[in-house]
Amino acid sequence: MNEALQVKLPAGLSERLEKALDARASRDARLRRLRRLTPLVGLAASLIICAGIFLSHRRTPQRDTFSDPREAAIAAEQMLTFVSQELNLGLEQVASVNKETMQRIHNVLNEPFNNK
Repeated sequence: MNEALQVKLPAGLSERLEKALDARASRDARLRRLRRLTPLVGLAASLIICAGIFLSHRRTPQRDTFSDPREAAIAAEQMLTFVSQELNLGLEQVASVNKETMQRIHNVLNEPFNNK
């Protein structure tokens, strides 16, 4: 009866099982080490971000770009003229788009009445 219950195991099964268990144990050990390092990595990343924000917002003393106030006034006037021209050009384009859009809306709304 004992012979009927015994199962023949493949050759090398115990060695393969030992290797698999050893590999699993070493992987588990690596995961435990990584889990211990995770909070430290997060803290380091937070410190780096805070340092970057601090350094990027440090104020440098303002210096004048013009020593002569008349030159500064001329440069400011030229810049304001340029900005004004660009703004006017943009407003003209928006006005033409608005006219076209309003005409299309008018046509769509009046279409049922024009077909009768």
